[in-house]
Amino acid sequence: MKLLFIGTDEARQWQNLAAGQRIAFLDAFRENESTRADYRWLWQDAPRMGSIEEGIEQFAPDFAVIGVPNYRKNDPRIEAALLEKGIPFYIHKFRTASPGDFEKTCAARRKTGVEVLVGESYRYHPAVVTAKAFLDSAGFGKPEFLKWDSRVAESEVCEWEAAYPNIALGDLALHHFSAIQTLAGLDPVSVYAKSPSPRKGSPAGGSVSATLVETGTGLLIQHTIDWHNSMGPTSSLGDFSIDCEKGGVSVINERVFAKPWGGAEREIPLISELPTPAARAFEYFRSGGAGPKPYSLEDFAPVMRTVHYALESAALGLPVKPPVRDGGNGSRA
Repeated sequence: MKLLFIGTDEARQWQNLAAGQRIAFLDAFRENESTRADYRWLWQDAPRMGSIEEGIEQFAPDFAVIGVPNYRKNDPRIEAALLEKGIPFYIHKFRTASPGDFEKTCAARRKTGVEVLVGESYRYHPAVVTAKAFLDSAGFGKPEFLKWDSRVAESEVCEWEAAYPNIALGDLALHHFSAIQTLAGLDPVSVYAKSPSPRKGSPAGGSVSATLVETGTGLLIQHTIDWHNSMGPTSSLGDFSIDCEKGGVSVINERVFAKPWGGAEREIPLISELPTPAARAFEYFRSGGAGPKPYSLEDFAPVMRTVHYALESAALGLPVKPPVRDGGNGSRA
């Protein structure tokens, strides 16, 4: 198979997968020199493409891997060019300059019908997968309240953070909302967010966030991020709990606990040896679409839109009520 790598973000997941395949590389995002030592197999060993047009016409890939670095944004023209030529692609993380850029890619995907798969590794975290598997079999009933708290350990403020006008909602919330979607669904009918920048915020603007989301199923989500926290930090995944009708599940320090109401709490062993999002995507493409479809652009769209609603709410200082989208069932996306 022929794989076109566009950017290097998360390419480590692909190094072993790409062994024995024909690869080419396009430095579409003008990456820092520091990345070259980490990704020599792309920068030095793979043929270099000068443009997306050259990559498509001369290399003729079977699929593409888009990796946008922290300090850059997606280029929807690249994504549209791939889709128009019938080339499916995998993108680990969308880093869009505006909501419109994301919707352009969604529109191109609908027009062409070409596969787009999304990584978002937090939804495959062992604690998330374990909590989800338990909830699916425990008989606890419908999720009613989900609380998520992430306090990222204090560290050096990186310059790439300035690429986001709101680092908490624009970056980390994306991963958390994807995991929340996996655990309990994400069909927002109301989103209210606040996101200030305390003293530690420069250049990490909007380094604290608090978001309330009400969903179409009646689930209430309370989500908080404290970026560069120095008082009781969590992992980047964060700690979370889900209260259901007959019991609940909590994740603390990436350990999973379950408790039926009126019963005793117990720890649930983690599910391990999970394939990476890249491995799932690679096997799906290599098999020609056989087997279960990995996380797709359509699956991921409600997550990205929820982030956009939260950013809009934080800017306005008012709750945002998402529009009803025509998906055949009146659902919000």
